[in-house]
Amino acid sequence: MNYYSIFFTFLVLSFHSLSAQYNCSEPIEIISLQRTDEKRFDLSGIAEVDGKIYVVADKEWNKYIYEISKKGKNWFIHEAYPIKMEGDFDFEGLDFGDGEFYLCDEKNSKVFKLNPTTQKVEEFNFSWGKFNDGAWGNKGLEGIAINPQEQIIYLAKERGPRNIYGVALNSGKVCEPFKMLLGNNEPPGSDIADLKFKDGILYILARGQFKVIKLDVEAYKSNPVPINELPYFSYREVAFNAMQKLYLDNDFPMAEALLITDQEIWIGIDNNGGRLNPDNKWVKKEKLSGTQPIILRLSRNGF
Repeated sequence: MNYYSIFFTFLVLSFHSLSAQYNCSEPIEIISLQRTDEKRFDLSGIAEVDGKIYVVADKEWNKYIYEISKKGKNWFIHEAYPIKMEGDFDFEGLDFGDGEFYLCDEKNSKVFKLNPTTQKVEEFNFSWGKFNDGAWGNKGLEGIAINPQEQIIYLAKERGPRNIYGVALNSGKVCEPFKMLLGNNEPPGSDIADLKFKDGILYILARGQFKVIKLDVEAYKSNPVPINELPYFSYREVAFNAMQKLYLDNDFPMAEALLITDQEIWIGIDNNGGRLNPDNKWVKKEKLSGTQPIILRLSRNGF
């Protein structure tokens, strides 16, 4: 190979590397979610419906799908749709499709539907079969995404091992469409915290790596590459700037909720009741304090 061939190859590889990664160094806004009561709100899922933003939380007293809205510079949480069910649930993911909200319940490895018109809640019936022995515990369903084109629900198993399942909306059949993508090894920080599907792309929130990973579902069918070869968006500089945690009382990454819009990425942080870190660069800049959960609004910049 001559000098020019080597140089050209280097340029191509360099361009591919740069195009596969986007590093976000500054947020558009850090949303601090204000409550009208004193109960703890551990944000765990987020969805957009007709320009409105809805969230869920994972404590037993959070029996609503909540709407968040802005008034002045402040964002507030409002009870929107009651989740009228008896029992103990742990709602870790939220999405919207075919006119209904879908919620995944980690504690019971189930999915529920809530119709916003009738406010009726019902279980989405499917059988795990060989895929779930009932022993997932706190390593279970953490994210949900609707693929309306193929009528599939994607469900993220957080860890131990991580996985993404596909469930057919019409038949309830369960499969492992991305098993080769995830592999058998779990690098540190590879927990899957949430999923969203938009325009043929499945976006995967890998919270411990401070990344959103971009998976072209159709391209993957013919070229199932490992997850570490996929394009990704890094928000490490915002969430863990210069090793300064956003919250003082937690020693692990806490991103739990993901929303993808045309121009932005929203990442919801479950602070588990922790206090915002007054020494953090962004907490100082936004003049934040207290124990409220926050959402990072980040520009996609073509990602």
